Amino acid sequence: MDLAERALICRMRGNSEGARRVSEDALKYELAAIEELADLVEPTCSALHRSASALALGCGLHGNAEELEKAVLARNPLPRIAAQLRDLVRRSHAGENLESREINGRIACLH
Repeated sequence: MDLAERALICRMRGNSEGARRVSEDALKYELAAIEELADLVEPTCSALHRSASALALGCGLHGNAEELEKAVLARNPLPRIAAQLRDLVRRSHAGENLESREINGRIACLH
């Protein structure tokens, strides 16, 4: 089962701590994929960044989510993906005053 799906199932069952832990694992893999595939073309690049941003939000890493979103929005993604990313930016702004945790230090903005 996909880690992001496992996180969603945990969240639906009320296990927020389990969802956060699984989301952190999924985020690590997503960021590794972005690094490994540095010369990505659209829409693959935007889709990976959108996914990583959503996972970062699920972990409470609002600032990191926003960094990922801004990096991909600067690349002029497909309109549908841009709209989804802008929605994530709004969600990260709404949660930016919440306490956030770091995963292995600060997640650097990629690209």
